[in-house]
Amino acid sequence: MDNISPKIIRKILDDYRNSEDYKDILTSYRYYNNNQDVLDKKRLAIGSIKGTREEVNNLPNNKIMNNLYSVLVDQKKNYLLTRPIGVNTENKSYQKELNELFDLKFHKLIKSVGKDSLLANMGYIYPYIDFEGNFKLMKFDPLEIIPIWEDKLHSWLSGFIRFYTSVDYDDNETQIVEYYHLYGIDKYIEKNGELILTSREAYFTIGGEIGNWGRIPLIYFRMDEQEQPLLNRVKTLQDAINQILSKFMDSMDEDSRNTILVLKNIGGHDEESLKEIRKGINRSGILAFSSNSQTGNADVSTLKVDMDISNYQTLLEILRRAIIDVGRGVDTNSDLFQKAVNQMTIQSLYTNIDLDANEMETEFKVSLDILLYFYNFYKGYKYQKVDFTFDRNILINESATIENAQKSSGIISEKTIMKHHPWVNDVEEEIKQKSFEMKEESDYDGLLEE
Repeated sequence: MDNISPKIIRKILDDYRNSEDYKDILTSYRYYNNNQDVLDKKRLAIGSIKGTREEVNNLPNNKIMNNLYSVLVDQKKNYLLTRPIGVNTENKSYQKELNELFDLKFHKLIKSVGKDSLLANMGYIYPYIDFEGNFKLMKFDPLEIIPIWEDKLHSWLSGFIRFYTSVDYDDNETQIVEYYHLYGIDKYIEKNGELILTSREAYFTIGGEIGNWGRIPLIYFRMDEQEQPLLNRVKTLQDAINQILSKFMDSMDEDSRNTILVLKNIGGHDEESLKEIRKGINRSGILAFSSNSQTGNADVSTLKVDMDISNYQTLLEILRRAIIDVGRGVDTNSDLFQKAVNQMTIQSLYTNIDLDANEMETEFKVSLDILLYFYNFYKGYKYQKVDFTFDRNILINESATIENAQKSSGIISEKTIMKHHPWVNDVEEEIKQKSFEMKEESDYDGLLEE
């Protein structure tokens, strides 16, 4: 898809902006950032027109949010990506280069992209060569990217569109649309519903000759092959939790005018008359009446409905566990976390989150391999096998782990033992330090023998 017209780009852009997929992604980010549907909650009462309901502004209208969705997202991101990704290859000089490429700055970048992949099911990194000729990586906002896939499996890109708003120093906004194809970037501005071409740019130049990467320069990081935000699984549960908490607080705040009224010898008994009476009470809190000698003395009483708080607590606990199960998270409120348990029991608590982590790790390894394609292309290297290791942030029984490491001495290599020792952060540095200490000890023993 190298030469597509502005008209087709415009259609792709409009179709995407109006799609359910795009709306789902917007909603996902909105929910993560504490802007959830409960904030639009209204209190309604029977209106003056038959069969209608009207908003009532003098009733308690709490809008309480317990954002378990953001907890799930952060939990998954930190479980898989808190620790730097291990990068290993047999070529020592190449290993040194990779250590510089996958540094702390990259670790921060991949954590941010990991969050995008959970919120939008797709995070993006753009490889480019800066003005000084250095290989660089930039994160693209998933809300600005429309991938154009070559195949149904979404394994190969034929191009992508980036759309965003540019703001100048005078706060004037310009809608920018960029089409990235194999040979470069076509840049447009969006004006009056039309796309106006402003420039065509190459990805880089070598010796005055324009060049390209040999494939579309966009590295996509998926949560899984379903390509749906995590919110799609748990939104109804998150909404239910917010609604119950809000309604509970409404009930706590309500006064006597909002309880059940018992009317004796007041007004008519037909449905419309009762609705009007209730509506008047809701709006003003006042019920005016006069006694009628023919019907007897008028009277008003109330039936107090006591709230059973335990019902709310039980339902909230059911929903809390459900959102953790469906969202495949870790229940940190589990009694097992409060007790001294063995490592097998601890690992069982992570069974759910491992389901998503396994999918995410597989997808990310493929994406990191694509990233290396661009780095190797830039350096002029041939493909070299690289192993990526994700060190998951799991709670461990430290004493048992150390004991198992000691028992493994002489059976497996010291490097493997150190890698799994809870006190070792940098295996290579630990090996150097131990070798240094052993040499010092040997030199000291030699002096004693003399």
